[in-house]
Amino acid sequence: WMRGYTREEINSFGRKLQIVDDLLDLETDYLTYDTNCLLLEDQAQGFANEAREFLNGRFFTQLKTNSRVYRVIGTTASKVLNRFGSSQVSCGQLFQTGRPATAGLFGLVLPLVSFSFYGGVPWSLGVTCALSFMGLTMSIMVFNDWKDRTHDRKKGKLFASEHTAELWAYWVKLNVVTGGFLLLVVWYDVWLAAFCTVVWVVGILYSFIPHWYIIQNLTVALCAGSPALCGAVYNGKLNADSVLTFLLFATLLFLGEVYKDIEDARIDRGYKATLPVRVGHVQTVVNLIGLVFVPTTIALLHPNPWMFRIMSVGAPLLLFSQASMLLRPERVAHTRWVMNRVVTGLLLVLLMTSSS
Repeated sequence: WMRGYTREEINSFGRKLQIVDDLLDLETDYLTYDTNCLLLEDQAQGFANEAREFLNGRFFTQLKTNSRVYRVIGTTASKVLNRFGSSQVSCGQLFQTGRPATAGLFGLVLPLVSFSFYGGVPWSLGVTCALSFMGLTMSIMVFNDWKDRTHDRKKGKLFASEHTAELWAYWVKLNVVTGGFLLLVVWYDVWLAAFCTVVWVVGILYSFIPHWYIIQNLTVALCAGSPALCGAVYNGKLNADSVLTFLLFATLLFLGEVYKDIEDARIDRGYKATLPVRVGHVQTVVNLIGLVFVPTTIALLHPNPWMFRIMSVGAPLLLFSQASMLLRPERVAHTRWVMNRVVTGLLLVLLMTSSS
């Protein structure tokens, strides 16, 4: 079937396959300082457009038809391409800037769990508050991408800088929808609506404090864990479930933020005062190894025994993965993967056991 292509076309396919290979290796090459055409700030968009055209072309379509390996390569490469701008912006691309599968889901589920700690909360309030927190969490994410759009080009993330106007317009519309849900929360409880609004404002302010050492990590951790306190705010009292759930997720997400700082240490130097930038990679990892015992201890004290059961498995995995980062900094991507699974497991188990 290759006879249907000219020699010049076949030669160009080799170049384009190399660009696709760079797409697949983008994260690893970024962490290990290897050469990658998609990390060339001024030329990355051109290479991305070339790869997108190739992946949608007749030649690669035939490769996918004849080989499952190329189908996997095509799917993986297309996902990486989503971070680069294109001539047209889809609603799906804009929606993904709010991290709905992680931050959005977290903001949706944790408020529902927090109300279950007290009982007697109208289901309509629980759903409205959960949707409000999902919206404001995604709003914070989108605004941070918009604010850091120029700096993020150094990481190969071009979508925000290539579609600044579209992203801003989407953020405004997202705020309008979120504000509508918050007005409904006001109808149930003014103090709960005020609490959600404060978290929203503090999360937005995070984008303006890149040079405040450790403060930016604590801000993200406190905002991310705050949905666990919705039930306490509504009922006007704290209990062990809400406080320990808040502390558990806040400490885990603090670790997660430091993992991201390790990935971005080379680019953040001179822009953000992060832990790896200030004390170096080795000392940061050593500190992380000790900090893993904080959420593990909190899980042990949690009234829900499943919290400690999950952490008794997750903590050793995190410790092992973090230790491997001492010699191989690129392993931080695996450590983040482990952390995401631990947090998701804790969240889902809380949701399933909260009514029992």
